[in-house]
Amino acid sequence: MNLRKTGYWLVAAVAAAALTVPCAQATSYIRGYVRPSGDGPNVCSGSSNCVEKTGSGSFTISTDLFGVTGTSTFSYDILSFLSNGEESAGQTTDNTIDAVSLTSLNLQAGDVLTFVFEGAIPTATDSLGQSLFAVLGCGTGKNAIYDSSFPANLVSSNCTNYDGTSLITSESDSGTSATFTIANGITFPTQFAFSFPDGQLPIEIDVSAPTVNTPEPGTLSLLGAGLLGLGWLKRKRAA
Repeated sequence: MNLRKTGYWLVAAVAAAALTVPCAQATSYIRGYVRPSGDGPNVCSGSSNCVEKTGSGSFTISTDLFGVTGTSTFSYDILSFLSNGEESAGQTTDNTIDAVSLTSLNLQAGDVLTFVFEGAIPTATDSLGQSLFAVLGCGTGKNAIYDSSFPANLVSSNCTNYDGTSLITSESDSGTSATFTIANGITFPTQFAFSFPDGQLPIEIDVSAPTVNTPEPGTLSLLGAGLLGLGWLKRKRAA
């Protein structure tokens, strides 16, 4: 009876040790949308539009798409705007971003997206502390960014037509790279774009499958020892 109890406690201890082995986890937070379009006042810094397109362009960079390396060309629009609440707070200097379309990456739910920069990861924010490096939303129920004039004028279609709040589940920054995990179990939007502070574009974009956590060697050794111990107890009992 004592041997059987000892065997149960041994297996329980091994299982508990396996469950408590620490694993590295990314800091979970979401960089908020820069600004839903068409919902601000009609005047921004003396202009007739709250969101203005001041230029456009394209850039070609290295890509690593699920282990296949190459180069890809991405288009972007240069947008100037005031964030929600900035004008009422007395802000007069526009924010300027590069709205980069990433639709060509064909991202799907669960993918991992990494931006690599030549230097530091962009940290520029608007006057309200909102990051200018973010998923760029089109606005609720829209597939483009419009200004606030009436009737509204189309400014850019380099945006994300996703109305949910859990498109990105986590982000981890490491050195010169920022990695974002796309949520599982969602219908990925037909348009996807990121905003970068003007002129702070990445030099490489990588897409990969999520990492599957596997037991560490120490955990496997503990589990093996527990199973061997249980087998010995069974043989002892049979004898």
